[in-house]
Amino acid sequence: MTNRAPSGTAQEQALQQKLLQVPVFARLSGQYLQLLLKAAKPKAVSAGASVWSPGEACKGLSILLKGQVKIVAEGKYDHLVKPIAS
Repeated sequence: MTNRAPSGTAQEQALQQKLLQVPVFARLSGQYLQLLLKAAKPKAVSAGASVWSPGEACKGLSILLKGQVKIVAEGKYDHLVKPIAS
């Protein structure tokens, strides 16, 4: 069993609960989970807005918590991404 230290803010606690529903994150020790939570930078995006652009360098790990992201490549619909947990 892993040791999970309580996080500082309500936002961190909500994110932690979402992440713990995903097997890859649930296996993290409390120490590494806390590092991930501290590094997290929440970002809200309006419907229809671009999240990434073709050729743009990756700036980190994106985790979708709410809503959907439509992937469009070369002007054509490619895939629909849904949140990590409900």
